[in-house]
Amino acid sequence: MTARFDFAYINPGFDNFVSIERKIKEGFNVVIIIENDLQREDNFYTTQFYPFSAFVFKNRIKQYNKMKNLVKLAPHLVRSQKVFYPDYSLNSKYYAIIADYFFENTYQFKSQTISKGTRSIFSNLRMTASRGIYFQEYTVNISRFYIEVLKYLHKTGVEVFVNCSFKLDGEKLIFIAPAKEIQISQVIWGNNLQKNIYEFSTEAPRKFSMFVNDSLGKFRFKEDNGYLQVEPMSDLESYSKSDMMALVGSYFQLNFGELQVKKKNIFQFSLNALSSLYTSITKGLPCTFGNADFGDMFELCREKFDLAKQCGISFPEFQVLFHRYGEGIDEMIEIAYEKINERRDSESIWADVESEYQKKYEWKI
Repeated sequence: MTARFDFAYINPGFDNFVSIERKIKEGFNVVIIIENDLQREDNFYTTQFYPFSAFVFKNRIKQYNKMKNLVKLAPHLVRSQKVFYPDYSLNSKYYAIIADYFFENTYQFKSQTISKGTRSIFSNLRMTASRGIYFQEYTVNISRFYIEVLKYLHKTGVEVFVNCSFKLDGEKLIFIAPAKEIQISQVIWGNNLQKNIYEFSTEAPRKFSMFVNDSLGKFRFKEDNGYLQVEPMSDLESYSKSDMMALVGSYFQLNFGELQVKKKNIFQFSLNALSSLYTSITKGLPCTFGNADFGDMFELCREKFDLAKQCGISFPEFQVLFHRYGEGIDEMIEIAYEKINERRDSESIWADVESEYQKKYEWKI
């Protein structure tokens, strides 16, 4: 018998998840179809709560309150990160102090004013970036968040098909491999976006992140695997290679190697949408640690590492898995102990552990 669905969401984005959640509560049958495999590498979104002026402060507080809802859904997927803002005005320091108070910033140390005397923190930046504010923001693993929302929807009865080719024929959706056919009443195409990420060979400080407000537009600079990546904040603009070289060269000493431009999948990410999603997901996502909150994550990570370290994993490597899979780390540790008893080869164990976990819970093909 051919399955029938009221709605088929193809390649849904975060905004679509809110709509899907609504449809499920209204009693409709929903299917999600993702043409490619799920994005496995970590894809991070960094907040921009620093108030550039007194006029945007109220809006920043509203954004921050929405962010707190997201943290409640999956606290282990959100981490504090210091972000550098080149100095925009003489009042920057005071804006940062006020923001620290309202945002309850306590990570390591509060906002720091970077001047020529403390410039060694960013020794490879040009003098144009020698002054500014080092401000506490938050970075969200949105690729993992996407997967966890899919898992949540799957538990509520949504059919999820990943990495499959198909064609539409009226009310029929025909899968090419494996051969299968379903009936659908309405198709809704998702709003995932593709955005150009510009990658440079110049060295950036490890875990470096910086927001720049330039005449070209707004950009986020970040370190990724030893390279400097520049992400335009607007999806509407395109930039030439010379424009990007001039932009980055005004802040960094460039090696003038060949500029690499990568097309990278960036989810359409909306704090408004996720705040709405939070109101309907009251028990957290599948990966969430019971009643643990954001402040519990570091100690909880240390506690889990004490159980896992006998299987030959370092704390930095374990942190990556902990903040990627949350509560799933307990089962991964159990798998690791089984494997260490089988082959006593700790170096190859954890890659296999992660692969097995993904195959079991995340439609890995």
